[in-house]
Amino acid sequence: MALFKDAALVRQSMEARFDPVYSIGELAPYSGIYRCDDCHQECVSTEGHRLPPDGFSHSCEGKV
Repeated sequence: MALFKDAALVRQSMEARFDPVYSIGELAPYSGIYRCDDCHQECVSTEGHRLPPDGFSHSCEGKV
């Protein structure tokens, strides 16, 4: 869940691009924050890089 201080700086989006679930090892289609559906750990990934990013400690085999 996103945490923020100033609600005026964020807005909710219902765009379909936020709906897909990706498997570990897939390429991130967009730069952003991804969350594992199993352990709820979050990581920042860059478009075109594998999920989760290199060097990220993630032992779960869940979907992001």
